[in-house]
Amino acid sequence: MYSEKNLNDILTFFNNNNFEFGTDFILLLNNCCNYSDIRKFFVDNNIIERISFLINNNLDELENKYYIQLIKLLSNIINIFSEYKEEYKIKRKNWFAPLLPFVKNTLKNNFVENPWQINSDSIYYIDLLAFYAAISINDVKFIKNIVKDNFVQVLIEFYYKLDEENKLKMMKIFVDLLSSDDSINQIFINEGILGLLTNEINRIEYKNNKFLYIIFHACSNIACGSLGQIEQLYGQGLLWKAIDIAFHYITQNTFNYDKNQVIYNALYTITQAILGSRNEIKAELINYQKYLIVNLYYLGLKKYCEYKNETSFLTQMGNAIYQLINCGEADLDEEILNKFRNKFISVGMEELIINILNNYNDYKIQYPFCLILNFIQEEDN
Repeated sequence: MYSEKNLNDILTFFNNNNFEFGTDFILLLNNCCNYSDIRKFFVDNNIIERISFLINNNLDELENKYYIQLIKLLSNIINIFSEYKEEYKIKRKNWFAPLLPFVKNTLKNNFVENPWQINSDSIYYIDLLAFYAAISINDVKFIKNIVKDNFVQVLIEFYYKLDEENKLKMMKIFVDLLSSDDSINQIFINEGILGLLTNEINRIEYKNNKFLYIIFHACSNIACGSLGQIEQLYGQGLLWKAIDIAFHYITQNTFNYDKNQVIYNALYTITQAILGSRNEIKAELINYQKYLIVNLYYLGLKKYCEYKNETSFLTQMGNAIYQLINCGEADLDEEILNKFRNKFISVGMEELIINILNNYNDYKIQYPFCLILNFIQEEDN
């Protein structure tokens, strides 16, 4: 069936007709594009440009209930970009940018707002959303085209319609979209992403480590943002969630990759929030659960100072701890400040920091930990 002559006949027919040919031909194209070499043949012969032209000029000739067949076809075609990464890397954004409005509108109208949607169709939308998120990384202008027209709200409503496996995939898409620019993150915050993250942590509890570390990856992206965004993380209770969950996992005797990632991303969220927040928030973090933050950072430093590739994170944790100390010395009364210092002593932080100073000669690491050590030893002076 897929001889060179037949493929050329299919291509000729497609190029010479509009959508009045109906869905059977789209199904045929879909079937053809299940095969890598045939998919490449069509892509090399401008099928993407032809689909884009028809969608943007002749879509009214196709009943909208059949738009899903085009979504499936596009989902099939994008596999070419993982199979031939370098060959099509430059062209993929130019090819698929004109198709973005169709994908967005179809997701909204034919799935999210359709009470009779077929749940299994969600995977095709997820494939396309993941593709768009991947090609938009570090391209703020392109991400703005994705999220404009209240599309973040559509994405959140879409998320709540998914099963567990597809929610995990969709959360990864949120992480990618939250990784580029504070202005994008603010759009997500305004549309309720923090409430979604909180709801999912409460729903999952400790039952899905892989899900938790992706959620905290999203939180950490937001924590790298502006003061206002950190305050909204704090106001939503996500910093407390990060402390409690990181402490829960780091005090367990068994570790695996997923648990380690939960600890890392939760600690990274807390650290970035401390580095960018006001003293009022730092003081709250100091006092939470009788200075639990000191226990957590002691265990975090102990865990990550063993890895030479974690020097940047080690430095950030040192700077965050010293910022807490600065806040304590400026804003806490003498009694609470002494209790805070005594917590450092009781958990064994002094010995740990001396070991870090002995093992790392980098000034960027040495500087905050020398200051922390001075604070601990001040009690003895």
